[in-house]
Amino acid sequence: MTAPAAPNDASAPAVSLLELFQHAQPLDMLVMLVGSLAALGLGAIQPIQFIFVADVIDAVGSAGLTGDTSNVSSDVESAIFAFLYIAVAAFACGFIGTFAWKWTGERQAARYRMAYLRAIMRQDIAWHDARSTAGLASTFAETAQLVELGIGTKLSEGLRFLGQALGGVATGFYFEWDIALVLLAIAPFSIGSAAGLNTVTRRTSQRMAEAFGSAGAVCAEVLGAVRTVASFSAEPRERARFEALLAPAEAVGIRSGWQRGLAMGAMMGTENVLMAVGLVYGAFKIASERARGESNCAYTNSCKVSGGEVLLTIFAIDMGAQAFGFLGQAITALSKARTAAGRMKLTIERTPSIDAMSDEGLTPDATSVRGRIEFAHCAFRYPARPDVPIYSDFSLVIEAGTTVALVGGSGSGKSTAVALVERFYDPDAGAVLLDGVDVRRLQLRWLRQRVGLVGQEPTLFDGTIAQNIAYGKPDATPEQIEEAARSSNAHGFISAFPDGYGTRVGQGGGQLSGGQKQRVAIARAILKNPPVLLLDEATSALDNESERVVQAALDALLATQKRTTIVIAHRLSTIRTADKIAVVGQGRVLEEGSHNQLMRKGEQGHYYRLAHLADPGGGTGTGAFAASAVKSLFGAPTPSAAADVAVAAPAAAPPSPAAAQSGSSAVRAVPASRSPRELEAGGAPHAADDARAEKAAVAEAKKARAAAHKAQRARVWAMQRPERPYLALAMTGAVGLGATTPLMGVFFAYLLRLFFYPEPERIMREAWTWGGIFLALAAAQFCLELARTWGLAVVRERLTRRLRADAFEAMLRQDMPWFDEPSNSAANLSANLSRDITLVSAVTGESTGNLIANLSTIAVGLVLMFALGVWQLALIAICIVPVIGAAIAIEFMTMVGDGDANASAGKEDGDDDVAGVQEDAIDIAARRKREADAAKRTAADKGREARERAARIVGQLAASVRTVASFGLESALFADYAAATLVAQRERSRKATVPAFTTGFSQFMMIASILVVYWYGGILVAQGDADFASMFTVILVMFYMAFGLGQISQGATDQEKAARAVGRIMTIMDRRPPKSKASTFVSRDAMSDEGLTPDAASVRGRIEFAHCAFRYPARPDVPIYSDFSLVIEAGTTVALVGGSGSGKSTAVALVERFYDPDAGAVLLDGVDVRRLQLRWLRQRVGLVGQEPTLFDGTIAQNIAYGKPDATPEQIEEAARSSNAHGFISAFPDGYGTRVGQGGGQLSGGQKQRVAIARAILKNPPVLLLDEATSALDNESERVVQAALDALLATQKRTTIVIAHRLSTIRTADKIAVVGQGRVLEEGSHNQLMRKGGHYHALVTAKGNA
Repeated sequence: MTAPAAPNDASAPAVSLLELFQHAQPLDMLVMLVGSLAALGLGAIQPIQFIFVADVIDAVGSAGLTGDTSNVSSDVESAIFAFLYIAVAAFACGFIGTFAWKWTGERQAARYRMAYLRAIMRQDIAWHDARSTAGLASTFAETAQLVELGIGTKLSEGLRFLGQALGGVATGFYFEWDIALVLLAIAPFSIGSAAGLNTVTRRTSQRMAEAFGSAGAVCAEVLGAVRTVASFSAEPRERARFEALLAPAEAVGIRSGWQRGLAMGAMMGTENVLMAVGLVYGAFKIASERARGESNCAYTNSCKVSGGEVLLTIFAIDMGAQAFGFLGQAITALSKARTAAGRMKLTIERTPSIDAMSDEGLTPDATSVRGRIEFAHCAFRYPARPDVPIYSDFSLVIEAGTTVALVGGSGSGKSTAVALVERFYDPDAGAVLLDGVDVRRLQLRWLRQRVGLVGQEPTLFDGTIAQNIAYGKPDATPEQIEEAARSSNAHGFISAFPDGYGTRVGQGGGQLSGGQKQRVAIARAILKNPPVLLLDEATSALDNESERVVQAALDALLATQKRTTIVIAHRLSTIRTADKIAVVGQGRVLEEGSHNQLMRKGEQGHYYRLAHLADPGGGTGTGAFAASAVKSLFGAPTPSAAADVAVAAPAAAPPSPAAAQSGSSAVRAVPASRSPRELEAGGAPHAADDARAEKAAVAEAKKARAAAHKAQRARVWAMQRPERPYLALAMTGAVGLGATTPLMGVFFAYLLRLFFYPEPERIMREAWTWGGIFLALAAAQFCLELARTWGLAVVRERLTRRLRADAFEAMLRQDMPWFDEPSNSAANLSANLSRDITLVSAVTGESTGNLIANLSTIAVGLVLMFALGVWQLALIAICIVPVIGAAIAIEFMTMVGDGDANASAGKEDGDDDVAGVQEDAIDIAARRKREADAAKRTAADKGREARERAARIVGQLAASVRTVASFGLESALFADYAAATLVAQRERSRKATVPAFTTGFSQFMMIASILVVYWYGGILVAQGDADFASMFTVILVMFYMAFGLGQISQGATDQEKAARAVGRIMTIMDRRPPKSKASTFVSRDAMSDEGLTPDAASVRGRIEFAHCAFRYPARPDVPIYSDFSLVIEAGTTVALVGGSGSGKSTAVALVERFYDPDAGAVLLDGVDVRRLQLRWLRQRVGLVGQEPTLFDGTIAQNIAYGKPDATPEQIEEAARSSNAHGFISAFPDGYGTRVGQGGGQLSGGQKQRVAIARAILKNPPVLLLDEATSALDNESERVVQAALDALLATQKRTTIVIAHRLSTIRTADKIAVVGQGRVLEEGSHNQLMRKGGHYHALVTAKGNA
């Protein structure tokens, strides 16, 4: 019995703080100790420096009171030297603390990642079944990143805040313990406000993610199924559905703006209340001392309670309280890390009963393996579906060296037998034996090395063809790889690629056709050379020619040596020669025997009935045609290679190591001398003498880009016209808030004087006045902050909703060639939409509010410094402000950027290769520089490549769990991942010096810059050129200005990113699908109302292809049609047949107007379809494809996609007509059953019947059936074919059928053979068979196969 899958990882308990550091080695422990002390010290330095600030205040204040300035310079200088020591200590603590935690965090995170991936790799298939394999890669990355942040930089920041909080409280008690106690009574309100702000931010982020998650899922789903959406003219509906899902996110964002405004306003207000209370109580203490007759102490600077100490006690407690509030960020990060580590621990500690990485078990001598397999009374249920029994008493003996075929209906358990032999699962009862030994007693890795698997949809990994074949035998030589490819009939098409065996296959083999992928998979199995071979529907989804070639490869594989083979095939013609055929059903083997034995049982036999369902005509003809008769169809000496190359011609790729070492010209990759874009442009890279022209072009492009950004930003602002009242409110709040900030500096400078007055009454009178001013300021800042934050939230969220919806609509209105571009994949578009809209919020959101407030701060601060301060010191301060601002900005960006770096693989905000954005001279220059520097791989490049390689390995595992398990690749992939992770970790640990130095240097520069101002201010006071108020007005206003400038500097990057994002969005929104040259033709704009809309009742459905020439825009060098002409009379059924890449599906695409012909025309009832309104045209055409796309909703909603206003009765009637009502009714929720993402909760036959019901409900006069039954088993095909026949019988409609199985189209009114860019021949089945031409050759090849 397979061990039950682990419970939902989300419910895993968090680990303890001690367990979080379980991967720390002794050296890490030492480094963490040193880093903790340094981080605590850096935080404590901030308030401790107030001790020396107090000395400066007291020295200058006493001098102002007595008029004796002789000692000011010396007093200030002594404090300045102390500041210098503090600056050096700050640099040391900043560098050591940041470096230590980043260095050890990287090391521990790398060990976490390796332990986690190793644990995932050793889990059984049942564990993976219980999880979303599609989300495994992202979940792995997110979990690992949360742990890394929690045990690295975030913890360092937390310790720094803790040090600042403790240091602030300690400094306050050092100065005036009783004032500190009074202020600590108020501090919880400040802490609570900061904690409340963190809570609001965290909850808002979670709720927004959930809200946008639903909309994002729809966006990805719709863009991934854009052809289905287009064929139903559903673009307006999908825009409305998408926009409706954005409404909750908008509401959450606006509500969070209000909440953030309250929290931030309360935080500011509480700070001013704390100032007012501390001021009044401190003044009371000073006044009491003066009242006791010690008024002269102010003149001698010998008072027990000094003004400087009172004020800095207030500052220190305030700083400590704020630090306590911001500790919540680090505590949250630490909590997330503990939770993420708990999820990791749950997986790491789970011991599966089928452990792929265990060395336990028997390992018999390889030469003794005969390959006899026996299923002995097996009972089995899939762990993910325990209520559905698959086997009850399954028994079958497969003798060594024989071929046994398993046949039966969908869900009968054919593939389950393969899974049990591979030991993906264990039977609940009974046993599976290999040479008489229970496979559960064998070492799992040894077992899987003796079993080869070729499935219906073979998984290839993102690498070269040679690398993929070599997975069958990792130590294979190039010669062995080529020999395996020759044996699988793959060498021909591989050699036709420019890079041969070095050609990259793309993610999942996406750059190869189905037949090509299948032959590479067979070559991989040949290289493995296993004694047991499992062929699970290895040719079911291929066209006739590809099937013939692949079947020949399989026959050759079986002929090379006698090996035990289990074959599962939908097409019974491919398994007639099997030694034994077993019919599977009802949880057992219903009957077994050879083809002839089972056929002799007649209608009482299960196999006999299946055979007649598969071939009701009783045969496909004898045919003695040679292979050349089929080759003539393609006009090439190697038809499979020629057809396959026409299907996919991957871009040139670097040669693999195997290819590079080969002496064979076929295997050796051809290096590309120029980049693909340079080859496209038809020219070589710019020579040195063109540098000046390129520089001028870059300068011109910068001007054009700046102008474009300005215009696009103006458009964004114009889009906010409906929210102008909110915008005005927000701007008022931002300007007012910015103005009050430097005013506080002036207030402090002037109120400081009251502590040095000798008269107690005057001290208290002014203290109450200033206290009242601060309370009024608290109320004003609260209201201004609320106005700013809430107003901008309304503007931002409403604009975001409109922009998302408009950009989504703009994507939907694009034509198919646009979607064919690699950068415009569904994943890229949905990710870009989410990212770019988020960046655009920087133009109108909180960062813009901060920008306006900070500009106001700087403007008002400049006026106040020169109006109320001393101008000499103001000039110095103006020079110092940028230095301090830059230091603040650099440190802030270092802290924020660290998290971003962890989240990305090194790509900067996606500015490269963005959908729909054209290159300008700046991009071209940058690209050329990257290409020129490509050979100069630095350590950073190696680190980035290693991170990307590690991420690809996790992605490959997620997409190919069964392939990895079948080939026993766990150890090899883990070793590759571990090597890549260690390279990345070493590089990032080395780079830890950069943020460490910037942190230390920024701290040093902030303190050192302040020294200069204090020093020069002291000189001016000593010389009588400045007084107390004018000096401290400049200093305090300077602090606020520097902070504002730092925020502006940091925000400038956000503004630039936002401008680029706006440009990308506007480019897509402004794009319209291009029109044909003729003025009477309308563009392929799915949302346009242009074009003719004839009366629906007048549509007859006559289709004519008139001398069409066509090349796919993505492959302009591959002609599909040269002179394609075909007439399809109204109400007739025409079938298109031909080899892979011949252009059968292209005809469907031209009728749907996914593309337009380059020459010629497609006519509907005599009217060029380019003159018809696109939406009207597609509403008259129904499409059912090989892999129908269903949307994540209920069955009823998916059927109603064909007619949105359909009643439940109409939906049910359509389902009955498509033979779907039966299985729908069997579900507990009936028509309310959710089909899952892409219809994943339904079988292939069920999905197809729902798609047919959808087409029935649409009831179009023209129906396109593109290989609608090719991937189904015999029983499902029979049911679906009956549904299609019923659909065609309901009324006479024009139908174009593309079918792999020629038996399904014999009754068509006309059959057209497509090849060489035209119709080679046409006629009925009987007419074409009598002709003895291309069609006869296809039928004969099918029969011989």
